[in-house]
Amino acid sequence: MLRTRPHPARRLAACVALAAALVAPAARASDLYRVPSQVPHLQQAIDLASAGDRIVVDGGTWGPIVIDEPVRIVGVVGNRPTIRGPVPGETGAAAVTLAGPGVGLVVLGNVEIGGEVDGTFFGSAHAGIAGGGFDELLVVGSTVEAGAWVMPTGLGDGAHGIDVDVPLLVLESCTVTGGAGTDDLSGLFTGSLPASGDGLRCTGRVVMTSCWIRGGAGFDQTVDDPVLCTATVSLCELFPTGEGDGGTAVVAGSVLESGSIWEGGDGTALTCTVTGDVCSFADGALVDSPDVESLPSLLLTLPDTPWPGASIALVYSTPGGTSPVIALAASLEPSLPLAVGAGELYMDPASVVVKYLPGSTGVVLADLAAPTDPRLAGTAYVLQVWDPASGLSAPRHGVFSDLGP
Repeated sequence: MLRTRPHPARRLAACVALAAALVAPAARASDLYRVPSQVPHLQQAIDLASAGDRIVVDGGTWGPIVIDEPVRIVGVVGNRPTIRGPVPGETGAAAVTLAGPGVGLVVLGNVEIGGEVDGTFFGSAHAGIAGGGFDELLVVGSTVEAGAWVMPTGLGDGAHGIDVDVPLLVLESCTVTGGAGTDDLSGLFTGSLPASGDGLRCTGRVVMTSCWIRGGAGFDQTVDDPVLCTATVSLCELFPTGEGDGGTAVVAGSVLESGSIWEGGDGTALTCTVTGDVCSFADGALVDSPDVESLPSLLLTLPDTPWPGASIALVYSTPGGTSPVIALAASLEPSLPLAVGAGELYMDPASVVVKYLPGSTGVVLADLAAPTDPRLAGTAYVLQVWDPASGLSAPRHGVFSDLGP
């Protein structure tokens, strides 16, 4: 379900002066590793990389991986790589495990994260992304799923799609899905139902734009065993309250969202063949957070993974239909949010470009040409709009890929 809440008017007390040029990063020249053309395996590239380095992955299936340095990993446009979770015989609690030094930004862009859990080997479900040890995790234009059970032996709980301990988790144009619970019916005879994983869990703040977050589902089962399925005892009475419920979409310390869809996972449904009764458990909640705020939807539309030299087409619809002046700000390398007037600035003021665009019809079109410098490959960026009517828009994050389609 789409989360919409009234958004108070945001006005800046004074004009924010942001000046610089959109150029290649001025900080230390980070190294670029290409997988598999230069480095044969993604984990090997991560092990070679230092803080701030970029890794461009040209397709393939990799993982599980452990990220212990603040690096940027981006898939090539048109050939998205897959990062899978552990399979029998491998170690790892997630497809992507964060094990950072306590600081830094990790970027994952244009990747597919998931995998399967073979229950015949008594495996355990794995999260898509788990762990912590960084200031911020930015996930852009990606799909993140918990491991899906295959041929379960016994009770199979679902894992969380994302389960991280970071101060700031930013999601841009992503789909995140918690793992479904499953059972080979052995749990029914012990009065237990499998748990469903949540879509995402974060101990800190979650900022998301244009995302679809889904809690894990329960399982549907027809029961014809005469001991369990009788006309005298309802199946529902065999299980504790709350067991069998669907997973929650979002669990976080606080949430700022724009144009996102949240869905709780479907609850378990058991059908008794003797009586025809259906025992349905509750669907998962949309959100579990003490602080949830929504911004106007989709103030900006742009590709999530442009390439160096590409034209980033921007469309900004003013909330009031007209706007005398719009300031468009873009920054290479996002930063932790900076409070500016009544809004939050999700960019580094030291590397920002500002364009003033007249807007008389309520819709402003602009082309922001990305530099052709190849060092942009794997570099993250963030865009925000400021106008006198509504202040700062929701941030839109992205990451430069290596090649065009």
